[in-house]
Amino acid sequence: MGLSQEEVIHCLFSDRAKLIAYIRAIVLGQHTAEDIHQDVVITALQKADTISDAAHLLAWARQVAKCRAFDYLKQQKQRPRAIDPALLDLLEPVWESESRTSGPTMIDALDHCMKRLTPRSRRLVDLRFGDQLSGCEMSAKLGIKLSSVYMGLSRVYRMLDDCVRRTLAEAGGS
Repeated sequence: MGLSQEEVIHCLFSDRAKLIAYIRAIVLGQHTAEDIHQDVVITALQKADTISDAAHLLAWARQVAKCRAFDYLKQQKQRPRAIDPALLDLLEPVWESESRTSGPTMIDALDHCMKRLTPRSRRLVDLRFGDQLSGCEMSAKLGIKLSSVYMGLSRVYRMLDDCVRRTLAEAGGS
């Protein structure tokens, strides 16, 4: 007996941030990772009756997501820039362990901390990681000195690191 569609949806959306982070490690783009995640959810719903339990579903979803992410890179004629497929295989036990954790994860803490950024700091993060601009490109786009871009990013990284550590510590997660 497989999982119901409601169980699939609940499981995949409660671990949404973890699976999207996994996909994003391959494709780098947030929007692409979310599109692949949606595709994985649709496929899981279609195959729900063949998936025995939540642990099986999460492992299956990671494998399908990995295949879809690499297929996307092939279609775009891109080489994986963020992470080597062999490294993903080596990290599989870590992803498996992380998928069994409860409480706030580092991704949840980071999401919480990102919401606390000022609009200017958020813009720097969006340009650097969302648009994947280099420091020079950010400098030109924002009309500020390159050193100001790097100083701003450094401050944002430090603030996010402190906030994530504090959030996890307050929740007993680290």
